[in-house]
Amino acid sequence: MNGVSRLSGHQGEVLSIGAWERCIVSGGSDGTVRLWDWPRGLRSVKCVFVGRGQQVSAVVSSEVEPHRLFVAAECDVREYDLRKEGVVLREFRWKNSLGSSAEDEVNSLAVNEKGTYLASCDDAGDVAVLDLSGAAAECSRNPNAIRWKRMRKQHSNIASSVAFRRGTVWELLSGSFDCSVLGWDFGRGKTTSKTDVNVAEDSTQVVNPPFVHKLEAENRHRGRVACALGSGDIVILDLGSSEPIVSRGSNVHRAAATAVAWGTDRLISGGIDCELVLWKADPSSALEAVQTIRHGEKINDVAWKHDSYVYVASQSSTIGIYKPHE
Repeated sequence: MNGVSRLSGHQGEVLSIGAWERCIVSGGSDGTVRLWDWPRGLRSVKCVFVGRGQQVSAVVSSEVEPHRLFVAAECDVREYDLRKEGVVLREFRWKNSLGSSAEDEVNSLAVNEKGTYLASCDDAGDVAVLDLSGAAAECSRNPNAIRWKRMRKQHSNIASSVAFRRGTVWELLSGSFDCSVLGWDFGRGKTTSKTDVNVAEDSTQVVNPPFVHKLEAENRHRGRVACALGSGDIVILDLGSSEPIVSRGSNVHRAAATAVAWGTDRLISGGIDCELVLWKADPSSALEAVQTIRHGEKINDVAWKHDSYVYVASQSSTIGIYKPHE
């Protein structure tokens, strides 16, 4: 895995990154969302000013409608239309989007593969789902009328990440600083499973709690979900299996793993140890670290675009770009 380039434009730390078919999108502590057209250029092609002092904690797009971009900043969730020309894109602001009043900051967003539902989670430990098909019409009539289906009090600590389980209609996963991953039937608003991701006995990071920092569902093998843990471990779950933890990579990250993204039977992970790790993640074998590279800054988020380039958001104002070896 080689470093290729860096994208410059943010005026502060880059907190979140997403890479889809038509664009790369990042969110920063400078209160902006930036769109990039790399490798055509190293500067952002569009910039959305979300708000002074508002940190953009998550960005996600719909696979079905890639022009729809959803952004989490502080306690708000907003939608932008990327088809609009110009610097400022059309905005739907869903005030009070997590209830009559949002209690805590939103940490993660996810859109299901059909583009019909948006999920979020927050510092209160709550998980919420919005029906996107009905939200657009409702928002046009009354922006303050949007209500999410909110699932409360199942996590006992911060809910840090959400991911829809691919190939299912109603299944959602949430990870938390209570060291668990919950499976949800969000149609009924009830949990269906709970997986404890406590540290393996042979881990060198037993002093660091295995907080779940990031969940990432795989496209190819639909049951598999990767987890980046505060212990430094990377765990692969298959919640359809009798033993949900099917593989664990330990003793590679020297501190908390904060980000993870899938390639084809491969994973990329990043952590506060400032390192990127490339993993072999074949379903028929154990998780195996094949390369480690020093990034230089603590890593906040990673995205892997079509098994080609990896984009890294870190405690820097630039975005790192890497090319994994085949």
